[in-house]
Amino acid sequence: MKRNQAQKILIVDDEVFNLKVVSLALSELNVEIIKAVSGKEAVELLKKESIDLVLLDLMMPEMNGFEVLEQLKPTGVLDHTSVIILTAIQESSEKVHALDLGAVDYITKPFVRAELIARVKLHLALRNYQNTLNNYATNLEQLVSDRTMELFETQNVIIFSLARLAESRDPETGDHLERMSRYSAILAKKLINHPDLDISINEDFARIISKVAVLHDIGKVGIPDHILLKPGKLTSEEFDIMKTHTSLGGDTINDALKILRRPVDYLQIACDIAYFHHEKWNGEGYPLGLKNTNIPLSARLVALADVYDALRAKRVYKPAFSHEKAREIILSERGKHFQPIVVDAFLECENEFIEVSERFSPPET
Repeated sequence: MKRNQAQKILIVDDEVFNLKVVSLALSELNVEIIKAVSGKEAVELLKKESIDLVLLDLMMPEMNGFEVLEQLKPTGVLDHTSVIILTAIQESSEKVHALDLGAVDYITKPFVRAELIARVKLHLALRNYQNTLNNYATNLEQLVSDRTMELFETQNVIIFSLARLAESRDPETGDHLERMSRYSAILAKKLINHPDLDISINEDFARIISKVAVLHDIGKVGIPDHILLKPGKLTSEEFDIMKTHTSLGGDTINDALKILRRPVDYLQIACDIAYFHHEKWNGEGYPLGLKNTNIPLSARLVALADVYDALRAKRVYKPAFSHEKAREIILSERGKHFQPIVVDAFLECENEFIEVSERFSPPET
């Protein structure tokens, strides 16, 4: 409610005389008075106008006070409007029923003017206080939401910047990070609630992996240029050095976790990916030769995404493979390099992979 704006009171009674009496009794208050001669009219008014307090007669033809409350309760109107019952009924059960339906108080007819004014003032003050609290809560919720969004955006920028730093020394990576983010998220979403998966994952997992998959090769920062950028085949000694990028990356993120001294989901998943995205389902990968479900799920997903992207990408030492060729190679590694369920998920969403590849790959020159 705006400062200095008069609060609104709606008086509902099918007797015009009663409307005049109640209006006159409240005339000394700094309020705007609105009148309705039926329950139906009252409901329509309350649905389109912001009313602070309703003085509602119970006994009316067509739609009585109980029915008015029943219609208003599911609409949310009673969350910001207080209702006082005006009734000549003496039975406590009827009054209790009205309170159960959302009324905040009742005044028995014939009313005493001083009592009416006192109760109206009280409930207007309570409504004003409640509206103030509601506004404060809404503003606070928006503030928290804005700050949380700022933190997420900052986190995402930092993650992507670190990943860019790792990839910046390789001029051929292009939109590799964007593709990796999207491929990994596609696989994760496809496996949500999968009955045969060894762990349960949800939308949060898919969201996190889409952000941190880009850190899979962050350890390449520590690989010498003559190895990282070598256009030809690496020697066995050079390949051994190249393989250390997994430990370098994983150790770096793990050190960050140690500094925080508390578990952080996105950092733990990033750490698993950096360490283990070159492990293979059959245990023939590196750095530890982990096998089957001993490999973290995040790393299993990123492994397939990384291989698919490498197959589709053009390099100085190889042409870009078609989706069909990449699909054939990945399918041949089902149960060897890749977990069968992950390969099956890839096959089910391969059109999404094609779309990402076409959208985020440089044009042929």
